[in-house]
Amino acid sequence: MAGAIGIDGGRLAIAGESAGAGLAARVCQELRGSGVSLAAQLLLCPVLDLRFGSPSHQQFSRGWLLDAATIRHDVEALGVSRIVDTPRVSPLLEPDLAGLPPAQIHTAEYDMFRDDGAAYAERLRQAGVPVSLTCHQGMIHFFYGLGRMVPAARPSLSAIGSEFGALLRGSEPVTTSTDLPRSLRRAS
Repeated sequence: MAGAIGIDGGRLAIAGESAGAGLAARVCQELRGSGVSLAAQLLLCPVLDLRFGSPSHQQFSRGWLLDAATIRHDVEALGVSRIVDTPRVSPLLEPDLAGLPPAQIHTAEYDMFRDDGAAYAERLRQAGVPVSLTCHQGMIHFFYGLGRMVPAARPSLSAIGSEFGALLRGSEPVTTSTDLPRSLRRAS
């Protein structure tokens, strides 16, 4: 089908940011075994667990751009609060992550969803999925969209694009630990 519309089906990828990254992760999970193959996934500040139980959920729940009370209100208004403990809403809870496409996950040091990305990267790694995790020091949620106001975010966005391009060209992702806070550093 990809050839019929003039694209390289071997380089189809999915990307998302924030809640969209959670949707992208879930799409990868849903497509597994369907015959549709994705070459890669890029998750920027992914929202992967709406149960709000991690340390970063607690530590950065207020005053760091996002507000947990507002997000809880939105979850309630969308009518999904009764299923936040399922992989459909919280993709981190998917029991089997084997067979998913290689992933690049970018989190921000001062983001309530930072631990979601770190936990998902670790679970993907344990499932044998190639994954890189970069936690951007000094950054908040949505830093990648704030380049005009936060000039320090510009090099990160450029690096994200370069790294994702390399992944689509077949380079193997590796864990980037230099930007990780000490509490999140893991051996590759």
